[in-house]
Amino acid sequence: MAFSSAGVGLFIILSIVGVALAWAYRTDVAEWAIAIYLKDQKTKSVSVTVESLEPDHIRIKDFRMEADQTVSISSIRATYAVDDWIDGIVDSITIAGLAVETKGDTVEIDRIEGSGSFSASLKGLKSLQAGFDLVRIQTSDQTFEPSRVDIGYENGILSLDSAIAAPHGFVTLIGSGPLDPDGDPFELHIAGSVDAGFTSNLVARKRIRTAGYLSFAVNAEVQDPLFFMDKHPSGRLTIPPDLTVNGQARLGLDRLSIDGTVIPMAEPDVLNFNFADLVTTTDGSNGSFKLSLDAAKRKTPGIGFTKANVTLNGAYVLAKDKLSLTIGAGPVAQVRDVRLSKGLPVAGDLNLEFIDDTNTFVFDLGKGAERHSINAKLAWRDGTISMQSEGHPSDRADPVIFTLRGAFDATPLLTSIQDAKGIKGNANIFLAGRITQPLLIIDAMADGAAPWPGDVRLDGAAKLNTTGLAIPGADAAKSAKDSIEITLKGFNGSSGHQRGKVTIAAKLDKRSFGGTMFDEALLSLDGRLTSSARGYQFIPSFDSTLFLKNIRTESGLVVPTGLTLQLTGDKNHLTVPNDLSGAFHALTFAHLDADGYIRSKGEKQPIRLTIPQLISRQEENAQYQLYATGAVVELPKSKLSAHGINASVETSATGIKFGLEAGDIRHAAQPPLTTPLSFSAKGQVRKQTLNMTLQARQRYSPLQARATVRHNLKTNTGRVDFRVPRFELKSKKYTIADLFPPAAQMFDEAKGASSLKGHLLWDKDVVSGQMALQLDKLSLHTPDMKLDDLEGTVNFIELVPLSMPPRQRIKGSVTVGDLGPLPVQLEFQLREDGAIAVQDFDVGFAGGRMRTRGLVKPGDELDADGMIYVQSVDLAQLFQLIGLEGLEGTGRITGKVPVRLRGENLTIGKGTLNAEGPGKLKYSGTALQQQLSNREDTVGTVAQVLSDFRYKKLSMELTKEPSGTGTIMLRMDGANPAVYDGHPFAFNIRIESDFHKLGRIALGGVEAVTDIIRRPERPAGQE
Repeated sequence: MAFSSAGVGLFIILSIVGVALAWAYRTDVAEWAIAIYLKDQKTKSVSVTVESLEPDHIRIKDFRMEADQTVSISSIRATYAVDDWIDGIVDSITIAGLAVETKGDTVEIDRIEGSGSFSASLKGLKSLQAGFDLVRIQTSDQTFEPSRVDIGYENGILSLDSAIAAPHGFVTLIGSGPLDPDGDPFELHIAGSVDAGFTSNLVARKRIRTAGYLSFAVNAEVQDPLFFMDKHPSGRLTIPPDLTVNGQARLGLDRLSIDGTVIPMAEPDVLNFNFADLVTTTDGSNGSFKLSLDAAKRKTPGIGFTKANVTLNGAYVLAKDKLSLTIGAGPVAQVRDVRLSKGLPVAGDLNLEFIDDTNTFVFDLGKGAERHSINAKLAWRDGTISMQSEGHPSDRADPVIFTLRGAFDATPLLTSIQDAKGIKGNANIFLAGRITQPLLIIDAMADGAAPWPGDVRLDGAAKLNTTGLAIPGADAAKSAKDSIEITLKGFNGSSGHQRGKVTIAAKLDKRSFGGTMFDEALLSLDGRLTSSARGYQFIPSFDSTLFLKNIRTESGLVVPTGLTLQLTGDKNHLTVPNDLSGAFHALTFAHLDADGYIRSKGEKQPIRLTIPQLISRQEENAQYQLYATGAVVELPKSKLSAHGINASVETSATGIKFGLEAGDIRHAAQPPLTTPLSFSAKGQVRKQTLNMTLQARQRYSPLQARATVRHNLKTNTGRVDFRVPRFELKSKKYTIADLFPPAAQMFDEAKGASSLKGHLLWDKDVVSGQMALQLDKLSLHTPDMKLDDLEGTVNFIELVPLSMPPRQRIKGSVTVGDLGPLPVQLEFQLREDGAIAVQDFDVGFAGGRMRTRGLVKPGDELDADGMIYVQSVDLAQLFQLIGLEGLEGTGRITGKVPVRLRGENLTIGKGTLNAEGPGKLKYSGTALQQQLSNREDTVGTVAQVLSDFRYKKLSMELTKEPSGTGTIMLRMDGANPAVYDGHPFAFNIRIESDFHKLGRIALGGVEAVTDIIRRPERPAGQE
C-alpha cells in the first residue's frame, strides 16, 4: 500500500496550504478551489464541505476523493494565527476519521492531533516545524498504538522522524536531505519488526496468510524525494531514478496458509533476504540479492526431515517491465534425512543445485510471464536426475526445449507399496522434448475446455528392474526378478490434438494371485497415444499380447503350455480424461486356447478351454463390463464337454452383476452319465452381499435343478437353497435312459416319480446342510428282480459329508422270478464315512419273513457284509428260493445265513437253517442218484425212503465261495412209514446251488437303493 507516515506529513502540509486558500475564497469558493486543486485526469471525484472559514480557524467535514485510492476524512478543525498570510503559527490541528482504501485494503487513523509553525513567501514555503500525534492506526489485521511524527523544513532541507509502536513490534523512519533534485541525495533509514500477519495485506491479495514476525532494516538514498508527488503519464506508481537501496529483511514463520490450506511449519522457519547496490535509473534498476530459507525439523504425515535450507545468490536487472534474474552455479536446496509419506526414506541428503552460471529467468511484469534457461541436478546418495530446460512457458514463438535424464535406486520408492517387504530395484529415465506454451497444460488440466499447447514433441524411455516386486493382490518370491520398460516415440501435435507411439514391455517372474500361480508373465503392448479435448487415448496394435507361462490353481487346474491373450479388432482403446479422473477402455481379445489338466487324487484329468472372443469394457459412467462368448470346455478323459458358454460381469456404482450360461453340456462315453444339459446362473453383488440364482435342466427329460445363493463377502458366510421339482418317469416318455443313461444297464424299466429339496449353510470354517429325497411309487426292474411301488422320504441331516440319521425307511415290493410280488421294507442309514448301514431289510415271504442286516462299505464296487435272518418260512417255498430242484416238503424253517457281496460275487459262510418241528419231505430230483452212483444196491432203497419222508429233525447248512456254485448240506432224521415198517433213517445229502434267487431277494433291494443314493463313479459295463 502506497501510504506511510511520510505521506501523512505531506498530506498535512497540503491541508495547511488549503487553509490559507480557503480564507481567500471563503466557504463556497474554498470548496470549489479545493476541488479544482485536487482534481486531475485520474481523480474520479472530489467532494468537500467547508463549515466555516475565519481569520483564526477553519472547520471542514465530509471530505472524500476517489482515484486509484479513496481518501475520506470525517472532519478537519484548525486554529491558527497568521501574519500577512505569509508567516504563522498553527495552534492546533485535528483531523478525525481519516481512511485510505486501496483495492480492498484500508488504513484507518482515528485522529491526528498536532501543532507547528510555518513561514512562506510568494515563491513558496520557506520553513516548517510541526509535530503530530497519530491516534490508533488500523490496517486490516494490524493495530498500531499512538505514535509521533515530527517534520522540519529549513533552508531547503527536509527532516523526518517517526516512531510507530504496535503490540507486536515497532517501525522507525528517519530521513533528512534537500528536496532539490539537483542537490545532495535525500537519505532515508527504515527499520522495524512487526507481526508477520501484516504481510497478508500486501501479498497475493490475502490469498497468503502468515503468522510470525517480520524484521527489516533498509538504507536508501534518493535524488528526487518528491518524485512520488509527480503525476506520472502512465498513471502508475513508478520507481524514482537515482535511487540506491541496501538492506535486509528476515521473516520468521510459525504458520502459513495459502488459499485456506494450512502449510505445516516449525518454530522457527526463517526466510532471509539481503539486497545490495540496488540502483535505479530512469529506465529501471539493477542490483544483487541473496535469498535463504532455513526450515527446522519436520515430522508430519506428509513429509519429514531433520533440516532444510534453500539459498539463491544472484543479480537482477529491471528495465521497464522486464525483470531479469541470473542465478549462479552452486547448491540451491538441501534437505537432510527426508521422510515422505508412510515413512519412506530418501537415501542420504537431498540436494538441488544449478550446474553453471547461465541460469536465467526473465519476467514480463506486464504480462505476468517468464522465460528461463536452467541447467540443474537433483542428487541423493543412490541416484541423480538432471534437467536442462530453456524457453518461454507462454510465448508460442519461443517453445520450451528440455532434456530430463536420471538413474537411481528405486528401492525406497518400492518399499512404500503396502505390505511390501524386501523389495529392491533400480530405475533409468530419459525424456527429451519441446513444448510450445506449456502453461496451457495446467490450464487444460483445470478446465477440460481450455486449449492445449500449440506444439508438442516428446521422446523418452523409462525402465524399472526389481527384485521381489510386490503387486497388489499378488505374492512373489523374494528372489523374483522383474522388469518394466516404457518407450515414448514421436509424441507430437498441434493445439488440441497430439499423438505418438508408446511401447510397453514387461517381464514378471513367478507370481501367485490368490489361488492362481504362473511361472512367468510377458507383456508386449504397442500402439498409438493421442491427446485431444476429450483426454488421452491409447490405441494398441494387433501385435499387443500378454503371455502367462505354466498356470496353476489351488483347485488343481494346470496349463503347462501357458496362455496367450491376443488383441483383435479395430475398436480397442484406452481413454483417460484430461483431469485424470478415470480410465476407460474397450478391449477385444482374439481366439484363446488353454490346454492343460486338472490334478485330482494324484491323477491328471486333461482339460481344454477355447474362448472365441473375450471383451472388456470400462464405460465413462464408471460401469465395467466383461464378456466371454461362445466358449468351449472339454474334459477328454471323462468325455465331458460344454459348448456355447457365455459369461458376463458388469460393475456399477451400486454393485456387480454377473451371468453364466452353458447351452450344451454333454458326456460322450457309452453310456453317458447324463443326456445333454443346459445350465444358467445370474446374480449380483451389492453392499458386500452376493445374491445368485442357478438353474440346470436335462434337454430330453423333465429333470431340472434350481438353487438360490446368498453369501456375505465380509463375513464369508452364506446359504444356498436348492430343489429338484417332482419329475415322473414313464415307460415310453422320459425313461430312465433319458434321466441317467448308465441306469438303463442296471434297470430294464423304471417308472414313478421323485423330488428333492434342501439347503446348505457355510462360514469361513464350517459347511453344513440338510436335504430330503422323496420317492413316489418308484419301480425299478432288472432281468432278475422287480422292485415296485417304492415310497418314502430319505432325509440327509448333513451334506458335507453326506450322511443320514438312523432308520430311513423305504417301502415297496420285490419280485424274483415267479416268486412275488413280496412286500419289502428297508430301514437304513448313510453314515459320515460313506458306508450304508442296513438296520432292517424285511421281505415278507412264504408266511414268514427274511430280514437282512449288514453294512455296505464305500467304494467303486458294491461291498456288503451282513446276515440274513430266516423266520418261519414255508419249507417248500424256501426250497424253491434257494434252488433245490425236486425237493418238496412241509414245515417251517428258521435260522441265519452270513453273507458277503463284493461286486457281482456272493459269498455265504456256514449258514444254518433248522426246521421248527416235524414235517414231511419228498425228493424226486437227481442229486441223490449222482451221490449214490457207486452204490447201486442202495439207490432204490433211498429213493423209496425219500419219496415220503417224515422227518423229526431237519437242518440245512449253506456255503458259497466268491466264485463257483454254492452247496447245501441237508441233514435230517426220520422215517417213511411205508418202508421197513417205518424204520428210522438219518440222511446227509450235499446239493449244489447258486443261491441266485436268495441273493436277489435278500440283497437286491439294498443294491438298488445304494445305486440311487450313492451312484458309483463308473457304472459296470461303461466304456
